[in-house]
Amino acid sequence: MLTPPDDLPEPVVRDALAAGWSLTAATLDYRAVGFGAHHWAVVDAGGRRWFVSVVDLRKGGFDQLGGFDQLLASLTAATALRDSGCDFVVAPVGAPVVRVGEFYAVTVYPHVEGESFGWDDYSDSHRAAMLDLVVAVHAAPASVRDLARADDYAIPAGGPVRPEAGPYGPRVAKLDLSPVSAATARYGSLVDGVRSSPPEMVLTHGEPHPGNTMRAGGRWLLIDWETAMVAPPERDVWQLDGMQEAYTAATGVVLRADALELYRLRWDLSEIAEGLAWFAAPHGDTEDDLETWDNLVESLGNLSAS
Repeated sequence: MLTPPDDLPEPVVRDALAAGWSLTAATLDYRAVGFGAHHWAVVDAGGRRWFVSVVDLRKGGFDQLGGFDQLLASLTAATALRDSGCDFVVAPVGAPVVRVGEFYAVTVYPHVEGESFGWDDYSDSHRAAMLDLVVAVHAAPASVRDLARADDYAIPAGGPVRPEAGPYGPRVAKLDLSPVSAATARYGSLVDGVRSSPPEMVLTHGEPHPGNTMRAGGRWLLIDWETAMVAPPERDVWQLDGMQEAYTAATGVVLRADALELYRLRWDLSEIAEGLAWFAAPHGDTEDDLETWDNLVESLGNLSAS
């Protein structure tokens, strides 16, 4: 998230770090990076650096798609994958995640000094590296894979249109939401097809786009494992534009067109549902609100164009 949470004071974060990791934060600096969790750069009393991620369980679909238990399972699987020899996995340190109060979940990561990327920072070498990472994740042994939850293909529910909820309410009320019904019906049909003829299930990252990669010490790394699940490989591969044939060549797995369409459609439907829920609740005019609005409008446009 781009702005700190209003209802999570810094002393509460410090107390969580001390209780869960015996970590005394000498400095705690909020970092507006990524969109889905809150992040802080931490230097402890001994001068060591850490990266702290805090998930708001009311947002990002966590409130409806498994909550804390799903988050714990995902990060436990990521930790086990790293420990199995996949050193490209930037996994938690110590406890995978600790709950703080009713709404928040805290995770501590090692500080990684390296190059970060944006969503659209594709190059041929970057695409090839991402393919290698995804192939390695999908090859996780059953002992690692089965620590994560299986994808149930659910999508979050959107909120009612409430113009009075905040400054974006009237703008949401003017949106053409008509494409959502047809897309939801199509999605349901795709889910029925995949369930009736189940594909191979593997451990998936969930969001292997360039923004979730880093380059450090000459190596490519994969970050942000909060939504790792057991799922068809298409859950990851649909995001690897232009690399689907290369994935089949590397793994021997023939990708299914219906599963690729399912996950592509699910992404937009989830963004729309989360955006509608966000703006149905009281909100302001922060950078987070603007980012949510942009994601909502973009995904509606994708449905209209399909």
